Amino acid sequence: MGQELHKDITVEQEITPSRREASRIAVLPTVTLSPVRASSLAYSNKVVTTRVPNSFARLDPVAWGDKIYTSPYRGYFDFGIGGPLFMGDISAGYRIVDREKTRLNLWGQYNGDVYKRTGTTWHDHTASLGLDLRQTVGSSSSLEAGIDYTYGFHDMAAFEGGRFSQSTSRVNASVSLSGRHSGFDYEAGLRYGHFGYYNPHFPVLKPVTEGITDPYNGYEPARQNLLGVTLGGRLETGGTSHVGVDLSADFLATGKHYVATLPFYDEDATLMRSRTTGLVTVTPYFENRTSATTLRIGADVDFAVNSGKTIRVAPDVTFAWHGLQILGIELKAYGGSTLNTLASLYDISPYMNGSLAYRPSHMPYAFDAKVAFGPFFGGTIELFGGYAKADDQLMPVVGGIYPAGGVWESVDIKGYRYGARIGYDNGRTFAVSASYEGAPSKWNRAWYDNRDRARHVAAAELKVRPVDKLTVTLGYEFRGGRACYMYAPETVDMAGFDIYPLTRVSLGAVSNLKLGAGYAATDRLTLFVHGENLLGRKSYYIGGRPVQSANGMIGAALKF
Repeated sequence: MGQELHKDITVEQEITPSRREASRIAVLPTVTLSPVRASSLAYSNKVVTTRVPNSFARLDPVAWGDKIYTSPYRGYFDFGIGGPLFMGDISAGYRIVDREKTRLNLWGQYNGDVYKRTGTTWHDHTASLGLDLRQTVGSSSSLEAGIDYTYGFHDMAAFEGGRFSQSTSRVNASVSLSGRHSGFDYEAGLRYGHFGYYNPHFPVLKPVTEGITDPYNGYEPARQNLLGVTLGGRLETGGTSHVGVDLSADFLATGKHYVATLPFYDEDATLMRSRTTGLVTVTPYFENRTSATTLRIGADVDFAVNSGKTIRVAPDVTFAWHGLQILGIELKAYGGSTLNTLASLYDISPYMNGSLAYRPSHMPYAFDAKVAFGPFFGGTIELFGGYAKADDQLMPVVGGIYPAGGVWESVDIKGYRYGARIGYDNGRTFAVSASYEGAPSKWNRAWYDNRDRARHVAAAELKVRPVDKLTVTLGYEFRGGRACYMYAPETVDMAGFDIYPLTRVSLGAVSNLKLGAGYAATDRLTLFVHGENLLGRKSYYIGGRPVQSANGMIGAALKF
């Protein structure tokens, strides 16, 4: 009888933002499916999460959080292979130095896909290698540093059908010092990033010669270097409150590149010289935390350097109430500016035009509200909604700029979203969850973060544990109303104004049925099998490349 006893336990914790530890690199588009959350690498000393590209079958994440539990294993090796043509994942890491005050981690990862769709064979290959260090300094300070390199190779949809290839290189490096002294928390950090297109496989146009019209006079792949600094301090002003200020300064150097204008055809791309833009953000704030409430009042003050309006202010306000064990309420107002680096756009979709660079975006305000019920008898319910306005938000359009690939357009966009999530876990044999989110899907009326302008986003998952070491998962994800827009090449007269007519271009609905199973053979070894898009539904990534049809993967995860 004692085995049938169970009780719901709610654990409240304060989450303090910090520099992300080494984690798996996002290498494929994230716009086709709703986000999947994955844990950090095995050797991380913090409980952190990172977005994993939810294209199709990927390796299960490995995670250990040293503040909760110290793993007896110093390394891991994950391997998966699948088809119908080729899918391959390899992820490995090892803690080279594992001392009380020093931890040095080496990690690497490869992801590859080869599949045939619309009569064309498509290829994706990415490879990453990284090194991370954490060093305790004194009794209350720590030094963290990391460097990683990622190479990418992707096939792109060409103008006349078929494909061409595009290569990328990315370098990230950072170092930060954080600590606490006499009620004062501080952090100082320096970061560097490089991202560039390197395209030996492009059908590069030759310089203009007699009798040949070439609007480009040769092709210039875009490349960027970013240098940034972070400073922050927080001082206790009472038992439950403190004041603080954060400063972040980023300077982005862009080499020769093209800037596109309406209606986004070859003659509408202008070659630009190298230039440097910057964004300095100062965020003063006051916070008060009690057992039942959390209050943060602050402002995001942005100073633009060589990129439009000089000063912009956005709110940074949060109020949360969790006075009852089964009821919580959260209200947020936020905003801010974004540099729109090539690296950040690549993370949304790698199938973009490699010659173009873009200007920053700014969000004057956004509002989010959430009400959560539970847990009660294993069940939870969450209702949420929001409204946001974003200026010069980059949204995809279909363009005709050499050598093809997706194009981003700056759009002043505003819109709302609403949705709900429900879940139930009996704690023993099964768990079930479902969610829905709705938003407008028009040219300038949409939720700012839905780059594919999805109108309906739904997901459901059932996990069954028939025996102690076996978990079977059945899932379904849906994104409906996905679309981008295309301009006509010529203007028409509308009420005395010359207007380029807009045409809505469907990206197809994502209807992804998933089935997988994992078996923990030992504490060290887990075996898995996973299949996605089992219905074989056709849809397109941002950039015009078709999504892979039904596919599957088998593999193993080993800790040592």
